[in-house]
Amino acid sequence: MKANSAKQLAAQSEVKAAALSKDTQKAGALASARAASPKPPILLIHGGAQGGWCWSYPGGDAQRGVVGVLQDAGYVVYAPTLPYHEPGTQWSPDQGTLKAQDYVDYIIRYMEAEAITEAVVVAHSVSGVWLQLLLGQVPERISRVCFLNAIVLKTGESFISNAVGPAQLFFSLMFTYPSFPQPLSWPTGAVDLQAWKQVMITLEKDNDSFAVETYNLLVPEPAGPQFEFPDFGAFYSTPKPKFFIFEQDDVSLLLGTNRWLDFAARLEDGVGPATVITVTGDHQGMLTRPVSIAQGIIQAATAPN
Repeated sequence: MKANSAKQLAAQSEVKAAALSKDTQKAGALASARAASPKPPILLIHGGAQGGWCWSYPGGDAQRGVVGVLQDAGYVVYAPTLPYHEPGTQWSPDQGTLKAQDYVDYIIRYMEAEAITEAVVVAHSVSGVWLQLLLGQVPERISRVCFLNAIVLKTGESFISNAVGPAQLFFSLMFTYPSFPQPLSWPTGAVDLQAWKQVMITLEKDNDSFAVETYNLLVPEPAGPQFEFPDFGAFYSTPKPKFFIFEQDDVSLLLGTNRWLDFAARLEDGVGPATVITVTGDHQGMLTRPVSIAQGIIQAATAPN
């Protein structure tokens, strides 16, 4: 990858600082609730093209989304938005290349700012890669990790180049800059919108207003981190409980729903217990079936070590 210029690095620092300030302001009110709660805090890391909003999006019987269900169960919940992922923002190559470590560093700074320790950390989709790196770097802040139909890589693999399947390449072509977003004014609607409906929100694919509203909240996923080949040795050698929350209706790997279990099986290669929890949900289950997703997270949070 081409090295970023000093100007690009300075601009990225400003974006990261602004995002952290906004996220910590949102979470500041949770300090007293955290002090009073006997339960571990839950940190939710959104996937590609989304922001922290996805965990609070109202759906079905959960008018405050996954976050609301977890809060009603007595948990203090954190859902930051990674840099360049706020709805309405637009990353471009002019702003310089991002790396996976940029996201990991951001999450660590957020956890430090909020004094988050002993957290149950949940990652969705591509952010499974960030979670693997995070656990390897700050295991003292984490009690257990949960992969919500999230990527689990081995050293020598990248997001778009791994042994499980080709769907990550599809994602990178459809939902990253510059191909995304496509205008909804096309005669048949945006190609990405059709993919969003048929592949990502399949349980609500016929709900047009829901599809358009959630599609319009997406942002182009910055290119860069998907092409890296990180070292995951520290992840596999860290003896923390690891859970894979399997959304059984997820067809986004384009190879059938059960192919996600190939990623889940990789957790067994590490130190510490590995458990699969099955829930109802497509790839965007936090939007389409938030109660089911929240129940899966609670099951993971309360399971014996």
